[in-house]
Amino acid sequence: MWRYNSIVLTSFEYREDMDPAMDIHEYLIPALMLQPIIENAIEHGVTHIGQKGSIDLRISLDPPGREEKTIEIKVTNDGPSLDKNLLILNNHALSIIQEQLFTIRKKYGTGTLTLQNNINRSGVNCTISLPAITLDVFKKTR
Repeated sequence: MWRYNSIVLTSFEYREDMDPAMDIHEYLIPALMLQPIIENAIEHGVTHIGQKGSIDLRISLDPPGREEKTIEIKVTNDGPSLDKNLLILNNHALSIIQEQLFTIRKKYGTGTLTLQNNINRSGVNCTISLPAITLDVFKKTR
C-alpha cells in the first residue's frame, strides 16, 4: 500500500505518495533537487489559477523486478500549462538541476529532467529520473 500524506494550505493542497517498495532514507537523492521543483509548481503553477490548486508529489522505485532500478520523482500541478517556447535554461532553478543531472549521468549513466503539460487537464508534470543508488553503494564507490 502506498503511503499517502496530504496537507491543505490556503491556496493549494499538497499530496505525496511514496512507493512502499522503497525506504526513501536508504537512497541517495541530491540535496536541494526537489525543493525548486515544488517552488516552481507553486510560483508558476497553482498561484495563477484563481482558485485552490493542487500539487502532487510521487516518488517511486522503477521498474519493479529489474536489477538496475531508477528513482522516479514526479511533481504535478494543476496550474497553467507550459508555454511551448519555454526553455529550461531560462529558469534558474531548472538549469541548476540540469547541471546536477549532467554530473550524475557522467558518473552513473542516467539522470533526466522532463517537463510536459498534463494531458487531461491544465497544469504541468515535472519528472526527475535518478539512478537508484543506496547509501551503502555510494559509500563504497566514493
